[in-house]
Amino acid sequence: MPVKRAAPATMLSGPETPQRVKRSHAAATSTATAQETALDNIADEAAGVFHIWGNASDGSSVLLRVHDFQPYFYIAGPLQAGPFVNGTNVEADLDEAACTGLMHALNRIMPPDGRIQKLVAMKRRPIMYYRPQAPQGSTFIKVLLAAGMNVKKAAGAVRQALQKDSLRPQGFTWLDLEQYEHEVNALQRFLVDTAVSGGSWIHVPTAAAQAPSAQTLAPTTPMKTGTSGHAGSSPALATGQVGGCQAVIAPWRSLQALTPDATQLADPTWRPTPFTQAGGRGGVAPMWQQAADWAKQGRINNLSLMALDVLMAPHDAKDRVAVPGQGDPIIAITCMSHASSQATSKAQPAAPAAELQLEGMTAEDEGLEGGLEGDLEPRTSAEGVSLETGGSEGAGGASTSESDESGRKLVFMWQARQAEAHFTEAVSGAQVYRYSSEERMLGAWLAHVDQMDPDAFYLYQVKDTLGAIAARFKALHIGGGGLFVGRLLAPHARPLTLKSVVRYSPNWVKNQNRMASTSNQETYRTDVDGRLVFDILRQVLNGVNLASFSLVDCAQTLLGQRLEVRLATVPETVELARATGLTLPQILYNAQMIRTWSLLLRNAQRQGYVVAGRQAGEPLQESPYLMHPVECNTVGLYKTPVAILDFASLYPSLYRAHNLCYSTLLHPDDVTGLPPEHTTEVLRPKANVKSHFVKPELRKGILPSILAALIEARAATRASLKEATDA
Repeated sequence: MPVKRAAPATMLSGPETPQRVKRSHAAATSTATAQETALDNIADEAAGVFHIWGNASDGSSVLLRVHDFQPYFYIAGPLQAGPFVNGTNVEADLDEAACTGLMHALNRIMPPDGRIQKLVAMKRRPIMYYRPQAPQGSTFIKVLLAAGMNVKKAAGAVRQALQKDSLRPQGFTWLDLEQYEHEVNALQRFLVDTAVSGGSWIHVPTAAAQAPSAQTLAPTTPMKTGTSGHAGSSPALATGQVGGCQAVIAPWRSLQALTPDATQLADPTWRPTPFTQAGGRGGVAPMWQQAADWAKQGRINNLSLMALDVLMAPHDAKDRVAVPGQGDPIIAITCMSHASSQATSKAQPAAPAAELQLEGMTAEDEGLEGGLEGDLEPRTSAEGVSLETGGSEGAGGASTSESDESGRKLVFMWQARQAEAHFTEAVSGAQVYRYSSEERMLGAWLAHVDQMDPDAFYLYQVKDTLGAIAARFKALHIGGGGLFVGRLLAPHARPLTLKSVVRYSPNWVKNQNRMASTSNQETYRTDVDGRLVFDILRQVLNGVNLASFSLVDCAQTLLGQRLEVRLATVPETVELARATGLTLPQILYNAQMIRTWSLLLRNAQRQGYVVAGRQAGEPLQESPYLMHPVECNTVGLYKTPVAILDFASLYPSLYRAHNLCYSTLLHPDDVTGLPPEHTTEVLRPKANVKSHFVKPELRKGILPSILAALIEARAATRASLKEATDA
């Protein structure tokens, strides 16, 4: 039987239960078998727990739970607290015993939520500055905390101890008091260390290490779990349910990424972890070869999507905007379920979405309000069925086939003083279900969501759709007053909440007179356990210039196409997540800086760098850079003038041509130690300061490497687009 929540006893009628429910929860509770899965979402559940939601090729959903991931940060290696040797500082000897003693000393001053579990000494290079005397870096200490500990509090306590020289009695003192990578949040650290991302494919070995098959999962995009006999792999353990699908617990080190990010895509030597462990493709099962090919091609696993729209009305019948929290009821909910098209994305490589002209889903237009127009007299009516059954009795008792279910339009309507009925609307063909009370209508809609089990909702303005439904559940005290549309079951389930999202803070807008109110439009976000929420309004705001952003104006402007198809919302979101190593909600709701931050962290880790804390910069200004002719001493007539075109693609070219990067910037104390032919001098005219960057022969910068990889990935994407077809 499908796993579902208990509905109020009065809500007994609803749409016929489809024979093809997207996921068979009962079947998914069995032990791991050979199947392919793609990741849908990766969520930080706090206390060191991460939930990775995926869907398998057979349609079943899988929840991978990771409990053992340890956060960490870095500090510089200490010096001996004793007398100098030959007038110089001497690095402390950090063997295992010394690290253990230092850990115990630090734990005596650490807060309860910042306990250190282990200290590891290793060679690392700070990303800032090239130091000729130590080009390969120096000794750093990796401070590993217990799972669920607070990195910022722990780093603050360690910094205070170093500043006060509290560890001198143990024989340690520090010159470099900086903490490194302590500002990386838990989710970002998990994504960097596991190399997974939204929409990526991953492999998790199961306990049956000798079996040739594998289960593949997909987190917030494709992910894979399976069996493998690779040495050193940790088994995944099947467990009980916390959601309406199979739950698996696996150690984080067993996650093996199959999908490259943008920088790995440009690296011809990159291979997925299972291939490198097996010594190449020859030792890998055929299904894993196929999965890796899909990952590199950027193939998107089929997602079950549910379009959603809500119609409200003022309870006093006045001409005003309805407010669900003030007693205004919902009179209709329209929705349509369909699968995203696999054919539109299977030929596309994983590259930045800005360079992809992907086609969207191919299902027919929504017609969301079709069931609300025309004559409401039923053409075919039938009694509803019990929501607790798994059969299909509505509409003459005929079962709904798989082809009929895809793209089926449903309208849940409240009409007081009208008999409950089910009929097909004459114009749009929508299936209309009429209820005598708002509570019964909302309960039937929620049961339909549970039965269809969509991977994602797509809607226009989440505040006026899911937010309105949540407000009515609270006002009517349905299900305890909370709207539970996620995949987690009680007591793990959380009610839906909204969070305001603005592009700039109110204080920043107030202080910047040049900011127009239209450039800071407020939107909302919500996080649903195990499901994605695509708010098309955010894509329209970023991708279309309109005088008004109402749903009607957007639909008319975009030629009647479904908005998520016209904007390629799902493919572009997945590709951007893969390219930058982020989750899908981070792509949908976070600013663009986190994309650069993610790529920087990933590449710094691969090359043995550590990233220092962010420095407090100058106040943000919204103005072009002006080279004043008097201040810059450029006044006069030029016989051979040079025109400089200021456009975005110029800066990546400059970074690459001159190897400009934090990691290639020469420290002022080392400028005289290198011959001029090994450096590039850059003048900052306004400050009259010269900076020097070493050339690629000495060290190739991280930023130029990232930019080169992105440009190569873009070229590969464009070449693939020329060969791609709609077939």
